[in-house]
Amino acid sequence: MSLTSQLENRGSPVRRWLEERFPETRGIAREANRQLRGGNRTCPIPRVIDADPGLVGTALDYLLRACLRVTSIERTVATKAVQLLSQDPTIDMRAIEVEREAVSGIKRLRPGRRDLTDSKWRELCIYCLVLARFEQFFRIGPIPAVEERLIAPLRRCRGLDDFAPLAFTPATTQDLEQLGRAAWEEHRSWRNARPLVLNPTFEQSRALGGADADLIVGRRLIDLKATTTPGIVGRFELWQLLGYALADTNDKYGIREVGIAALRWRSSISWPVEEFLSDLAPAAAETAVEGKISSFASGPHDLDQLRADFAQVVAQGRANRGRAFKTVPPRLGSRPA
Repeated sequence: MSLTSQLENRGSPVRRWLEERFPETRGIAREANRQLRGGNRTCPIPRVIDADPGLVGTALDYLLRACLRVTSIERTVATKAVQLLSQDPTIDMRAIEVEREAVSGIKRLRPGRRDLTDSKWRELCIYCLVLARFEQFFRIGPIPAVEERLIAPLRRCRGLDDFAPLAFTPATTQDLEQLGRAAWEEHRSWRNARPLVLNPTFEQSRALGGADADLIVGRRLIDLKATTTPGIVGRFELWQLLGYALADTNDKYGIREVGIAALRWRSSISWPVEEFLSDLAPAAAETAVEGKISSFASGPHDLDQLRADFAQVVAQGRANRGRAFKTVPPRLGSRPA
């Protein structure tokens, strides 16, 4: 169960802890959305009609990673997906071959080192959409929509050129082309940041179910959003950002700021971690960690202690999941209950 899944689950100890300790999301979300919209009544980069927004969002992550550090796409979630798919005798090696072809194509284009022509940029987008389609399978399993757009095309294709037109529509490619161009132009300077960490995992990531964030630029943890809606940020987005910062129990990355990059709105917002904690916490509250009541007040926060408390809650949630069910990877042909 990922951090996102735990936030969506009302019975999750992680969600209950965040609700109790950091409930003041409405005001900070309202102000964040006002700043991110920047006075615009409509989204500056609207979604192309009939494009697949979920696939575009995942592919955009691959595209920015490829531009920032091309070696980062060598071993990804898509790689894990094709290893599972290769166990299906009706697919065999085709999944691996298509994924490797996409990775090789991205590395050959070297998008972060030169400006690509429109045709080469379109080629890059197609490769990223292919990897995103594989990642969807790993994240959510072979639901009917993924069966139609991934597994069926793999059984019919002879390579990436055959697979891509069956896996996603031209509208989806067009949407990624325009959004990707704008996002890269807006954030090209990220490649000069030190440190620059793409899809970082944290000390608590495994216990959270494999949680990984989008990127860390300098000492700022950034969450990428590709929504067109005016409500770019809500309580779940704020809690997710906070959860990632708290999951870095040993302060491996030295995170001192957290932020949101609203890519379709061409805007960003960030907060110092201490300010973020204070804004989300109530003036005074009590909370329970394994039955022990502790009081705290808004103001200076002991980040180390908060991370230790969060780790306790994550461990509790993991223990509850272990008692409730045994986690297994999605099987080909399975259906969600």
